[in-house]
Parts: sequence; C-alpha cells; structure tokens
Amino acid sequence: VHLLVVALTPAVERWASRAIELGEGNVFRPVVLGPSRIPRLDDREAEEAWALAVLSALVHARAPDALDLATSALLAAHHHADHEERALYFNLIWSKMNALARAALKEKLMDKRYDVESDLSRYWKQVGREEGREEGREEGLEQGREEGREEGREEGLARSVLLILEARGLLVSATTRRRVLAVREAAALDEMVRRAAVVARASALFPARSR
Repeated sequence: VHLLVVALTPAVERWASRAIELGEGNVFRPVVLGPSRIPRLDDREAEEAWALAVLSALVHARAPDALDLATSALLAAHHHADHEERALYFNLIWSKMNALARAALKEKLMDKRYDVESDLSRYWKQVGREEGREEGREEGLEQGREEGREEGREEGLARSVLLILEARGLLVSATTRRRVLAVREAAALDEMVRRAAVVARASALFPARSR
C-alpha cells in the first residue's frame, strides 16, 4: 500500500511525514508531496509542466514570490487547459490569496490580456449548473423532469451568486440573501453571477433604482 499525501502548507507536510507505529515493530511512513518537494517554476518551465506549475502556485501561495508563481501558472494553464479546467485552477489559486494579492494578480494578468472576470464567472456558473441539475432531478419527480431541471438550474445559479460573494469575503445581509434567492429569471441570474465576481459590496448586485 502506498499513501500519497499532498500537503499545501509546511506544517501539514511536517505532520504527515511522521512515521506511523503499527505495532509489533512495524512502521509506516506516507509519501508526502509538500512545499519542500515542489519546485518553483519560471515562465518557461511552467509552459512545459503547467499542471505542476498550478500545484506549485497553490503550495507556495504565501511565499514572497507567490504572485510570480501564480501568474506563470495561470498563463500556462490558459494555453493548455480547457475552459472548465482553467476556471477551476484560477479559482483554486485565487482562493489562497488575500485581497491585496488578488488585486496585484488581477493587474498582472490583465496586462497579459487575461480575462479574469471570465474565468471567475465561468467557474461559478458551472457550479450553479451542477447544483441546478441536482435540484432539477429531485423536483422533476413531482413536477416533470424538464421543468424541474430548469427550476433547479435557476436556484443553483442564485446560490452560486451567494457563494461568490462569500468566497470574496463580502458581507451578505439577510435581506440581500432573500432578494438573490427570490430571483427566478435566467438572464437576470446570469448577469448577477458576472456582477458578483467584481462588485465591491453585496448590495451593488442590484441596480440603484431597485435597492
């Protein structure tokens, strides 16, 4: 049996590297892949091993060169991964950064003509579609499969709007939450998903005249 532990922090790497006493003189030591064993890749190396570059950006997300690693990884993934993978990797790296680092990363990527908002919204819309399909399957038992899928998709998109806001660290009031969950128009929800990725506060989701 081989146990591989992927550790994103030095503390977890040290903990997981400890030998496990099994008794009767038997000792088991997992294989640990952590920050000390994952190299930092420059732009050229990231292009050649873009998946490793993404992992490197994740485990070194708190290092002084984290911004450069994230930029190299995302640009390499942009060239080699499909749309869904690229959006997933972007959001994984994005989630490891604080507000200042995110702003700097966004600026660097935009200088390289990388559409940040596109990958943010694409990922959360995909989450919404998956939730929507699940909700739709359950409701379809009573109301018809097609109708259930559509209603489930809309509810999933509404929940995705809230997830985006919470993942960005924005405060979502009970009133805003109710208003978002009450929206049932697909076009309006699609627009809210895009706005949720860029607004400075949750209340800005809604046009001024409707607040």
